Amino acid sequence: MLFARLARSKKGSAEAAYGVVEDYSKRSDMVKFAARAVLSEDSLFLADIEQTLKDTGLLATKRNHIAHGIVGQRIVHTTEDDGSVRTTASGYYVAPASYASRKKVSPAKLMEAFREYPDDWFQRQGVYAYTSAQVAQISATFIDYQRTMIGLVQRSFDELKS
Repeated sequence: MLFARLARSKKGSAEAAYGVVEDYSKRSDMVKFAARAVLSEDSLFLADIEQTLKDTGLLATKRNHIAHGIVGQRIVHTTEDDGSVRTTASGYYVAPASYASRKKVSPAKLMEAFREYPDDWFQRQGVYAYTSAQVAQISATFIDYQRTMIGLVQRSFDELKS
């Protein structure tokens, strides 16, 4: 909607073109360059748009981690007084899929992490591992930025009067 406002689309052509682009960074560039074309360099509105796009770009990476990761169950091993080992499940996490070799640590590093951090090794198996609480926090942040974007669209009605 913000792109359509910046492009001054009245019949849906901007929305149609924007919808064809699936990559977030390209969509972000479309909004950024449309804003730069219609707003002055010293515009606070332009600065707010660019900062919001930068911030949401960082969130896009986390969104991709969650969308393309796999869910695993955290397992905790507890040694009892009698020497027996009790295994319990303790929540869930999202981590890179096993085939995502650029996002995983080597098997040797994984075994090292397992030995050094038996209860938290899952957080060291790749470039990310989000607990369910962290996924909930990321989700809440997405909602906050959705509100911010809606606010920018609302501001555009005043900022783009002509």
